Amino acid sequence: MDWSRAIRDYRLRHRLTQAALAEILNVDPTTVSRWERGRDQPALGILRRLRSLVIPSTSDVERALRALVDTSNAVAVIFDEKYRLLHSSPKHRALLRLEASELYNRPFYKLQSQSQAALVESVGGPRGCFATAS
Repeated sequence: MDWSRAIRDYRLRHRLTQAALAEILNVDPTTVSRWERGRDQPALGILRRLRSLVIPSTSDVERALRALVDTSNAVAVIFDEKYRLLHSSPKHRALLRLEASELYNRPFYKLQSQSQAALVESVGGPRGCFATAS
């Protein structure tokens, strides 16, 4: 991993100064500067903390996606690589007139009307973010 770039990208994305990131990591601000310029590598203990900051866990990403779908005013769904429905927006559930317990973990294609299936096929199949089935 290119730590110098990852650290800088993280810091800028979160609108942190080098001094603020240094305070979070309990290091000197010049240390953060050296990392970002690639002149020094973080020590192993710091790398562990940086990894948890810079690389979001799958559960964090999935939780954020579910929150986004929950608050969407559109028809939005999350499904796995086998097209089993994992989560759907309130509008999607309302259109199908089904409860979440009736939808989730069922193959997505069984929940579509013929016109929906034709539309999906016309664009080359389902598209979007895929979650790995657990």
